[in-house]
Amino acid sequence: MALLFYLSRPFLELRTLNFYKQRAMSTSKPHEHLADDCIFCKIIRKEIPSFKLVETEKSYAFMDIEPLSEGHSLVIPKYHAEFMHQVPDDYLAEVMPIAKRIAAAGGFAQYNVLQNNGPLANQAVPHVHFHVIPKPNKELGLGVRWAAQKKSMDDIKAVYDRIVEKLNLRFHQTRVNLLALHHLRQRRLLNANNANQGNGVLQKRQLSIWTLPKILLHTTGKKNRGVILSTLGAATLLSSFLGPVVWITVGGAASLVSWRLYRKAKSWWNYLAPSKVEANSSGQAEPSLVQALLSQIGTHRAEEMVRMEAIKSLKSYFEKSKRGKEVLQEFGLDHPNDLVWEDVHRSETVRLDGGKKHRVSVNFWLEDQTSRGPKGGGCEVTASALVSGQGNINLEQIKLSSPDWHEDELISLS
Repeated sequence: MALLFYLSRPFLELRTLNFYKQRAMSTSKPHEHLADDCIFCKIIRKEIPSFKLVETEKSYAFMDIEPLSEGHSLVIPKYHAEFMHQVPDDYLAEVMPIAKRIAAAGGFAQYNVLQNNGPLANQAVPHVHFHVIPKPNKELGLGVRWAAQKKSMDDIKAVYDRIVEKLNLRFHQTRVNLLALHHLRQRRLLNANNANQGNGVLQKRQLSIWTLPKILLHTTGKKNRGVILSTLGAATLLSSFLGPVVWITVGGAASLVSWRLYRKAKSWWNYLAPSKVEANSSGQAEPSLVQALLSQIGTHRAEEMVRMEAIKSLKSYFEKSKRGKEVLQEFGLDHPNDLVWEDVHRSETVRLDGGKKHRVSVNFWLEDQTSRGPKGGGCEVTASALVSGQGNINLEQIKLSSPDWHEDELISLS
């Protein structure tokens, strides 16, 4: 049974494209936290055109049309608020990873990340926004006037105590409320138990399988009791004999089917993109359960083997090739050892030469370990390979792409 479950697992597994949809999401949905008269909110809603760089569910990045230097860009949350402390944490969580990707893609040697709050702090648009400003030389980029003040340690200590007190109060308020609620529930439960014990309330036992025979034995005569006991004894004896027989028969049949299926599944390449079976009475081609199961096993095995070959080739490409190292940086990825290779989320198989060869294409996501998904560096990998009639994998081409972020990178391996 375990072998049958293992072999049928690829067939029974429900695969969806939710993982990929989170990265290539639709960007035309209205957002409930935007204002009507804000210029940045209009840019997010596409009412005003912009040079979009990155867009996620809760963030939007675009080029500044009045730049301080070449490459000056803005990152804004999709939540209208004038001050940063008014924006929920989940809307701010993506800002720095996106700024990191922009700085890496722009190749900025030195740069500033700036965020202003209020007119006195030089905030021009009353919607929280973060600047990524390259600093190529002393003249271009951000100019900062740093007027440092001399303060005594006592003055700094007084300000420190005031801020820390409010920080601790805010951070621990939620925990205190939860603990108070927990104690209140415990006290109510204890009072309820004490009240039940004082009133002599007894908990009822659940109904068991022997409840009905006990009632019959206590409410019938001696003759009927003998019949009931005999029937129960015969049923118990019969079940103790038939139970193992049934399980041994079912288990043996399942083991035999699993073994035969395993023997067939070893030549998985024979079941890739199977030819159509005979049409049924309704005119539709409908494969049998065994055919569908073997086809799914073969497809799953081909997907995983092509994926592993692509990962092996990409690791070598990133580590040994000069162009590979450049591509790694352009896609905002870190060191090759920090990369995460996700599972296959889409595949396609085409029969060639009457089934003697197959072309298998798989798609999976590659991202860095420290900042995953749309918050950090990542790209989609599309690998194409030829599978021979003996199951040999010959990798042809690998394509790296990232929606709305970077041009496709083709790596020829044939």
